[in-house]
Amino acid sequence: MRRRHFLATMSALSGAAATGVGTGTAHGVEHVAADLFSSIAGGDPGPLGLAQTSHRTDLAVSALAVRDRPSLLRLARWAADADSPVVRVNAAGVGAKTRSELVEDVPVLLARDADVRRLYVRAVAVRVGASPTALAAELRNARDAGARSCAAHLLVRDNAPHARHALASALRDEPVRENVRAYALLLNGDSPCM
Repeated sequence: MRRRHFLATMSALSGAAATGVGTGTAHGVEHVAADLFSSIAGGDPGPLGLAQTSHRTDLAVSALAVRDRPSLLRLARWAADADSPVVRVNAAGVGAKTRSELVEDVPVLLARDADVRRLYVRAVAVRVGASPTALAAELRNARDAGARSCAAHLLVRDNAPHARHALASALRDEPVRENVRAYALLLNGDSPCM
């Protein structure tokens, strides 16, 4: 019964995230996050592969994962090596919000894994929007290193002076070394993607 409720809730939350609609109640997000964290702690990546998780869900899971080093290490391994791109993007999304050493790995993963980058960029575009103002604000999202990287990729597509100014300004304050490198490359007209 509990697994069936989890799958139904997960489906509703991921569907809402994909359409840009609200991502469920706080209770629903907390419940899904607790179930996802239990599967991570138990070494089961399966639930992370059911659907791409929302930003809110990733934040809730990351709050639990930072207290459990083995779970952080599993997330890092799954982000890099899982067969499913959905597992990889979900593990990276949680890792990007942990304020742990995992944060440095996420921009590297986004640069080298086209499937993860496509999924993460699409999720950021749906959640934030495509306006240069919204993307520039996302460059300041202190809670998600991956979203900052994706916002930078989306912002340079505009190639307007205000977009370049926002990226140059964010470059000065970016705490994640790999994002600094990516921003500099993007400002120089190069791609950080491998």
